[in-house]
Amino acid sequence: MVSLATKLTELTMCYSIQAPFYPKEAEKKGVNSSVYGMVFGVFEFVDFILCPIYGKYIRQIGPKFMLNTGNFVMATCCILFGIVEAMGQAGFITASYAIVASEFPEDLTGVETALAVGFILGPSVGGVLFEFGGFLLPFALNGGALIIAAIVTIFLLPEIEY
Repeated sequence: MVSLATKLTELTMCYSIQAPFYPKEAEKKGVNSSVYGMVFGVFEFVDFILCPIYGKYIRQIGPKFMLNTGNFVMATCCILFGIVEAMGQAGFITASYAIVASEFPEDLTGVETALAVGFILGPSVGGVLFEFGGFLLPFALNGGALIIAAIVTIFLLPEIEY
């Protein structure tokens, strides 16, 4: 549960890490708030569309495979930043909830807590990393951490019967 909580925190940091600097950087390039707001909105829209689809097929795909595939897609795209990252997140989130519900049916609060911690830490960490290393550093560092977590999960997370 702790490992999954850590991954969920990284996940939400991945999404929220750009909050302190992305709008300013977009405006420097002449992009108005309506347009860069759509970047945040389309991410959640893709997540909204794909989570139920992934949920429908999680038994055939398997939660561990979906989690790891989602994590690798998300990590790679965190570095690249785009809509495809939301596709990875949808797989990761769907499998995370399924795994937690299967393994800890009496306590589902850990998932929401981990997500909240990521959303709290993401903007602060993103701002510090941006100040220290510019636009690329927050994405490269967080994406690298997600790749390491994905590799560890492949070897440590047991197969889940769902």
